[in-house]
Amino acid sequence: MHGWTAERRQRQSKLIRNWKPWEQSTGPRTLEGRAKLASNAYKGGVRPLLRQLARTLRADTRSGCTHGTRSPLPRPLERGTATFG
Repeated sequence: MHGWTAERRQRQSKLIRNWKPWEQSTGPRTLEGRAKLASNAYKGGVRPLLRQLARTLRADTRSGCTHGTRSPLPRPLERGTATFG
């Protein structure tokens, strides 16, 4: 039989409650550790770049800036009409 028995789980639970590991958990202590922890939520930075691009395009549109004869965002191609060369 694999896994923990009910007795083993109960014993482990009692041991954990006695040593209270959550009381010793302090998080990062060094500046390096804190800096590393601060970047845990970083997902790659694509969304902030897209938001900045959108802000720039809106500002250009409001100011009347034109980008040559084309619109700032080209229309998407229909399926199968792309050409390479």
